[in-house]
Amino acid sequence: MAGKSSKPIQVNVPDSSETLVWTANQTLLEALDQADISISHSCGGNGICGTCSVKVQSGLDILAPMEEVEKDIASDRGFGPNERLSCQTRRLEQPASSELTIEIVSTN
Repeated sequence: MAGKSSKPIQVNVPDSSETLVWTANQTLLEALDQADISISHSCGGNGICGTCSVKVQSGLDILAPMEEVEKDIASDRGFGPNERLSCQTRRLEQPASSELTIEIVSTN
């Protein structure tokens, strides 16, 4: 397949009634911040605190696999299979689908 440009991903955040477009060069946290969708990230997006977790309601297949930093936090915090750290989550360059729905997890 020719063509280097990746297709945009539409991210739905039902609790905020917002939808945003996620580009391939961003983490999910960066896309949320750029769209002014509030999400806690007390460590500044370094994958240390776990406060930016999201639950993926649909579209898990468009996400790149977890890297070690995220795997460690997920294990320590007992994340379910559909829970990710938005600061560490990247999308696939050429995902099969083009829509993701997430729930922002409150970390009080």
